[in-house]
Amino acid sequence: MAQNAISPAEQKVLEQIAAGRTNQEAARELWLSSHTVDKHVKNILKKLGASTRSEAVSKALGLGLLKGRKPKPAKLTEAETEVLSLVAKGFTEPRIGFLTNRTVNTVQTLARRARTKLNASSNAEAIVIATRLGLLSDRK
Repeated sequence: MAQNAISPAEQKVLEQIAAGRTNQEAARELWLSSHTVDKHVKNILKKLGASTRSEAVSKALGLGLLKGRKPKPAKLTEAETEVLSLVAKGFTEPRIGFLTNRTVNTVQTLARRARTKLNASSNAEAIVIATRLGLLSDRK
């Protein structure tokens, strides 16, 4: 990844994504235009080979690009962990439903419950927290 290294500006945007912020919220926080943040997000996805923000965060964690303290312990059910793990791999909710033989509504409910238990505002933030807690060890 050396020639496709994340730039310092992209790193700041990546950290905002990992904190659960939308592009618009990240733009306000970093004093950037929404257009600039959108461009950084597209670059991050491309450089990390990710198709979603959540997958980008998961890959960034695996590469050691995101640092931080270990969050408070939380317990997820096997189903919540499975859904969150598939989100981290970049799968869409319909695809997760197909792979796990669940309805899209059930997949959404399981992801929401995982976010609630982890006190996360987005799937990306939930992936960061769950990974740091050792709940998502298989991100490949």
